[in-house]
Amino acid sequence: MSTGYKLTTTPDMVIRLDDGASIPRGHRWWDDYEAWLAEGNTPEAQTADDVAAERNAVIKQQLSELDGKSVRSLHEAMLALAESGTALPSDITKRLQDLEAQKQALREQLV
Repeated sequence: MSTGYKLTTTPDMVIRLDDGASIPRGHRWWDDYEAWLAEGNTPEAQTADDVAAERNAVIKQQLSELDGKSVRSLHEAMLALAESGTALPSDITKRLQDLEAQKQALREQLV
């Protein structure tokens, strides 16, 4: 049995301190957590640093997804240019600008 757990910002998820495993409700290890609680144990509370780290991880994942969309949009734009021999279509230019604005807004939220 584990020696301790830590709460997360998500009520249906805990961190097992022994190995840092994230355990969601419904996972087979959640029963171990509930048994540990039933023994009278109390999980550690999150610190402000934990909350910031979780938030930053989410933002970095979102940035990664937006980067992927940017790459696909650039690929589409290059194909369109190669096929038409004309300037970058305005809808693709607008899409790229919107993606860059979203990424910049997320970067500004990183702590």
